[in-house]
Amino acid sequence: MSEADSTCERCGKKVKQEVWLVLDQRTWTYTNRDVPDEFSQGAFLFGPDCAQFELAEDRREWAKW
Repeated sequence: MSEADSTCERCGKKVKQEVWLVLDQRTWTYTNRDVPDEFSQGAFLFGPDCAQFELAEDRREWAKW
């Protein structure tokens, strides 16, 4: 991975501890769940704090279903 690729998707800061989350197009949220290929927009890099924020958003969105 190049240095340009090692930045957080959410805040843009350099990532020291990598957390990879998948963008689920059913909810347009990032998740660490298995997402069927037809609904996955790929994996994106986050730092741990931003990943926790994104996962909380994912839980809120799925709670609506």
